[in-house]
Amino acid sequence: MTPPRAEEILAESVSAEIAKQSASLARRVAEGHPIDADDIDRLDRLARIKALVDPGDGRRTRIVDLSLLSLTVLAVIGLAFIRLPSTSADLDVEATDVTLTLNGEPTELIPGELGEVLYLNGARISGATDVDPPTRMRDGLVQLDALTPTTPRLTADEAAVRLQEIALPSTGRVTVTVGLVYSLGSRGLRFDAIGKTPSVARLGEVIRLPAAPAGSVPYAIDPVGVSGKHLALQFFPVNPYSGLTVFRNIHVIGINFQNDGGSTILAGSAFIKSGAETGVPLQPGDNLTIKSSDAILLRELTFDGRKLKAVITAPHVTGLAIGAEAPRNLMPTIFDWIHSRWPGQLYAVISAFVALWLAARRWWASK
Repeated sequence: MTPPRAEEILAESVSAEIAKQSASLARRVAEGHPIDADDIDRLDRLARIKALVDPGDGRRTRIVDLSLLSLTVLAVIGLAFIRLPSTSADLDVEATDVTLTLNGEPTELIPGELGEVLYLNGARISGATDVDPPTRMRDGLVQLDALTPTTPRLTADEAAVRLQEIALPSTGRVTVTVGLVYSLGSRGLRFDAIGKTPSVARLGEVIRLPAAPAGSVPYAIDPVGVSGKHLALQFFPVNPYSGLTVFRNIHVIGINFQNDGGSTILAGSAFIKSGAETGVPLQPGDNLTIKSSDAILLRELTFDGRKLKAVITAPHVTGLAIGAEAPRNLMPTIFDWIHSRWPGQLYAVISAFVALWLAARRWWASK
């Protein structure tokens, strides 16, 4: 049996003295004798001594403090580590390749901001199962080149290959990869479309007329149409640095920036609603993972001769991570969500809770 501690012995002695003094005062009151101030002060001092040395009160206070501290820690852990099931995000990404997955959205890609014909130094097309005219395919490849200027001299645009249209199928899932391609000092784009139904491209090549009448234009446009379920195009704009809008305002069900298992990202930033940071920078080589329960809006995909730039809005992101070897989860936590919506109110509530607890603790100690 553990011997009683000194403070316990003192607490018992003080309690006995308080009981004795209280009984004495009660007896004097019953006998009609007056109670002087010294008796009341003596009893008050004994009560204060008991409050200081009573181990039961201290133990009870420590248990309450520890319980509240544990609940507070658990609440903070929950708020700081439990992530929201979904959020919205805007991303600006610069990359060399981007792969899009579309699901039955009618999409016509007519190069140029205003739908104008795109002038090319050359185009290479493979994977076509239907070529019009068929004689343009040789060894599974359709190759179109700008006409070499002769007399009368042609401008670069007049001699160029015309890219009039690329149309994706309106039914079924289609995977489109857009990337940079280089050939003999020229910069261009590769455009691969894979689907269960064919994609279509329409082009025109400038040809010389062998026997043009005097005074007439000695060349003409030879139209070429190609289609295929796995259509791969490479085309080189006459002026790649003038800017080319590849896609604008289309919905995709998937988007990634990888090529042969490696990241194609050059730079960029991610803006997450309710996130802890206003903007998260993307570093070259970062892996970017985007998961969404609904379609993702690709506001635009542009090519400036050096890189591709994608502007993306994802209103219902269920997973967002960046990084190389150890991806960083960008989904906001419950604390981030509360802080972004009510930053001032959050700290006011915390301050009020602390003040209320201190007041309650002081009241408890005075009982």
